[in-house]
Amino acid sequence: MKNPFTNKEKYIGLLIYIIFIVLPIIGTLAQEIGLFDFSFGTRQFLLLKNSLKLAVAVTIINLVLGFLAALYISNSKHLKGWNRYFFVITIPIPFYIYALSWIYILQILSIFKPSIIQYSISGFWACVFVEVMAYLPITVLFLLLGIENLDTDKLRMAVIYRNDNFAVWKVILQSLCPYGLAVAGLICTFSMTEFSVPSMFQYNTYVLDIFSVYSRTGSAIKAYAQCIPLFIVLVVPVHWLVSNLRSFSSKKNIRTKYCLKITGWTEILSFCAFSILVIQVAFPIITLGTTMGGIKNLFASFALITEEFKTSFWMSVFSAVICVLISYYPAKFLSEERFGLAGFIFYAIAIPGTIQAMGLLKLVNSFGWTGLEHSILMTSLGCALKSAPIIVLLLYASMLRVDKKALEIAEILSIRYIDYFRIKFDMLLPSILLGMALSFFFAFAEEGIPLILMAPGKETVTVKIYNYLHYGASEYVSAFSIIVVLFIMAIEIILLCFVKVFKGSRRK
Repeated sequence: MKNPFTNKEKYIGLLIYIIFIVLPIIGTLAQEIGLFDFSFGTRQFLLLKNSLKLAVAVTIINLVLGFLAALYISNSKHLKGWNRYFFVITIPIPFYIYALSWIYILQILSIFKPSIIQYSISGFWACVFVEVMAYLPITVLFLLLGIENLDTDKLRMAVIYRNDNFAVWKVILQSLCPYGLAVAGLICTFSMTEFSVPSMFQYNTYVLDIFSVYSRTGSAIKAYAQCIPLFIVLVVPVHWLVSNLRSFSSKKNIRTKYCLKITGWTEILSFCAFSILVIQVAFPIITLGTTMGGIKNLFASFALITEEFKTSFWMSVFSAVICVLISYYPAKFLSEERFGLAGFIFYAIAIPGTIQAMGLLKLVNSFGWTGLEHSILMTSLGCALKSAPIIVLLLYASMLRVDKKALEIAEILSIRYIDYFRIKFDMLLPSILLGMALSFFFAFAEEGIPLILMAPGKETVTVKIYNYLHYGASEYVSAFSIIVVLFIMAIEIILLCFVKVFKGSRRK
């Protein structure tokens, strides 16, 4: 069996990825060369401090709640198989929709006490609360995967020598450090680059200042320059994320599940954390459902956004395809090489998506690509560039977990390269599909990029909700949001069924 391709394909794919992620900067430089200006004073320092304070608070609270909730799930006799991952269903819900569901709590409470409507939810702690609830499923997912990969012999030995609670705090907690650092880096990065939640709760952060810089000056290159302090601060979180993902290469523990009998405060705290996890899934649906104005208004709202739904769907599909295509080889490079290029591969994760969108728009204007500007492919590309670093990480982690011995045997025994390729593709197919699904959800939930790049006469569902929100049409906003949530859940269920069918066919 001879490989018709050389190792150069990996480097060519990496080069293509780098070209794609620097396109916005190329467009900016092509139109604004010589206008570079950077300022970082006391105000910017305090705003960066605000962003860091929010990110650190959210990360620490999430790690504590996530560990306790994952501990409860891993020891539950009722949550088995796919049921234990029920909490991931809210991960793809757009941030501002999730935030709206918590804002509307005042409307529900005002039914019982009308005077409560005079209060408003805003400030630092409001942002902390919403972001903690939004990022909690991701945290639990990382830590639960870590618990499932633990060597159960260590747990049994700890229980024999001491007790179950000792095993929790001395064995499980210490073993989860790589997983905790990885998810801490991811959450910290997300929080510091997120703008929708701080803008909704009137909490000034550094990212919001970057947008104000562009609004005041109209210079995309200055907005890019203002991202430099953000890069510097995010070096440590991104390093945690990338370096600790190598711990995910360990295979899942195939031995019989070992449940600990935790007691006392450990049992109480884990149950409370699990209850919060259940609330973050149920509450948004309940809140939006009670404020949408009834079933008739739901159907009427769907008629209003049918065209926008088609636009969002196809934009998200194209974005998913583009994102996975450009992300595969950077992930392959990271899994096989140990060069210091990870920082450059992931530099785009520290740039807000709207800033990249501005650069792409200037690129199109500079070269006169009007055909691209009038299609939804432009928006799809902008969304793909924003989610590409995350998909690279996902594919990178999945490649680390591929059984290399099985691939070596397949390479030796396969007569044709196409047979070896099919085996390898079969191993990576679930991760590729998951990457496409995540990219689809990210694009579908995106608000800022379509506002800048969407073709004339076109509008996405998220932009429609954004516009109605500013008109004060709360019932329509809730109905639109419920439709989006139900659609996302339906896609997730379809993907789950597909994975089950796929695994069943492989066993046969």
